[in-house]
Amino acid sequence: MVLEHYGIPTAPFVCMPPRTSWPTSGCCPIAIIEKSRHRQALQSFPLFVKPSSVSTGIGISQLNKVKSQSELVDVVEEISKRYPTQTILIEQFLGGREFTVGILGTGVDARVIGVRELVFLKDNPQFPIDPTHPYDTHDSHLLDLDVYGRDLKHQWSPNPQHVDIDPNNTVGQAVAEVALQSWRLLGCRDGGRIDIRHDVKGPAAIPNFIEVRKLLQSYEATLRISFAG
Repeated sequence: MVLEHYGIPTAPFVCMPPRTSWPTSGCCPIAIIEKSRHRQALQSFPLFVKPSSVSTGIGISQLNKVKSQSELVDVVEEISKRYPTQTILIEQFLGGREFTVGILGTGVDARVIGVRELVFLKDNPQFPIDPTHPYDTHDSHLLDLDVYGRDLKHQWSPNPQHVDIDPNNTVGQAVAEVALQSWRLLGCRDGGRIDIRHDVKGPAAIPNFIEVRKLLQSYEATLRISFAG
């Protein structure tokens, strides 16, 4: 909400209250959407549903990408039971390229130290993108993935692959600018990363803020190594 207020591109969204605050008759996500100022945008699928305050992809998988009202109701019900004290975020699914941006510093001294793209194989038939990570199977399950959830973060998989992007080219510069503005507006300090995703594929794509991952100042060396290539 803060970034939207300041004009930073974010996916149209609505927040459902935690299950612990629901009335005894329950809470319908469709009714919540109909009352939202983003109700028109949220009528179009796919949508993405996730708990609002978890880390490292907890509660996130391909199933969070819903393609119908019935899937929406089912996924909200499941997530609300697993995380009953969490606000649930329902947002328009961003269908474009995904990036993570490493940032060091505070306020006007903050600077981007690297941009890395998460390359999903379904969008890139001429894989492997990174020849050091050979891909020797055409597993349909892997090829359908375009959500970087907890399972993918905690096991080796060729999908997605991680590719360093030049922060000075057109794409890298636009992504880095949104990330750095978001970092400063949120008052982040020392070091961390901002995740960005394009709203659509193609040259008209707009970088949208996804989330911030804050690290302690002592992680500066790790960040430098991570984005050194």
